[in-house]
Amino acid sequence: MIKRVEIAKIFNIPIKLDLSWFIILAFITWTLAAGYFPSKYPELDKFTYLIMGLLSALLLFVSVLLHELSHALVARRNNIPIRGITLFIFGGIAEMDREPPTARSEILMAAAGPLCSGILAVLFLLLGKLFTNFLPYPPIIGILQYCLFINTALMIFNLLPGFPLDGGRILRAAIWNSTGDLKKATFITSRIGSSMGLFFIIFGFFNIFRGNFIGGLWFALIGIFVKGAAD
Repeated sequence: MIKRVEIAKIFNIPIKLDLSWFIILAFITWTLAAGYFPSKYPELDKFTYLIMGLLSALLLFVSVLLHELSHALVARRNNIPIRGITLFIFGGIAEMDREPPTARSEILMAAAGPLCSGILAVLFLLLGKLFTNFLPYPPIIGILQYCLFINTALMIFNLLPGFPLDGGRILRAAIWNSTGDLKKATFITSRIGSSMGLFFIIFGFFNIFRGNFIGGLWFALIGIFVKGAAD
C-alpha cells in the first residue's frame, strides 16, 4: 500500500505527502470553518467559512513546508544529505541521512526553521495591516491573521528545549559542544522532550474533560508525537 506520494521537487529535494496529511487537512479545515472563523467573524456565511478554512489549512502546510525546507537547505550546505521532506499528520519532517557532523552545524540547521517561521509571521503581520488599511475585506484579513498566529506558534513551539524539537536540537548541540559527548547530550534532551510530551498529553486530556475537546485533542496528539519521537 502506498503511504507517501511525491508531489514536487524544490531545489532537487523531493517533497512528499503522507496519506495522513489528507486527514489532518480535512480536520483543520473543518475546525476552522465550524468554530474558529465563525467566532471571529459571525457575519459571514457558511461557504465563506469553508473557503477560509481550506485556504488557511493549505497556507499552514505551506508554512510548515518552508520551515522544513529551511532546515534541509542549511543541512545540505553543511554536507548533510537530505532524502526529502514529508508532510504528514503532525506537520513535516526533513529526512537527513545522518546526524550533523558538528555542534555548530546542528545549531545552524535547527535554528533555520524557527527563523523561517518568524519571518513568515512578520510577513503575514505586514500583509494583514496592508489589507486592514487599504482593502478591509474580512475573509482575507481573517486568513492572514490566522497565518500570523500559526507561524508565531510554530516558532515558539519549535524553540521549546526538548529533543527532537528545534530548541531541543539547539540545546543538544550546546551540551555536545561543552561536553564533547553527543550520546550524553542526546540522552539529556530526549528525557526533556519525553517529559514535555507527557505534560502535553496530560494537559490535553485535562482540557478535554473540561469541555475543550478540540483544543485538548490537539495538545494530546502533539504530546503523543513528541513523546514518541523523544523515546
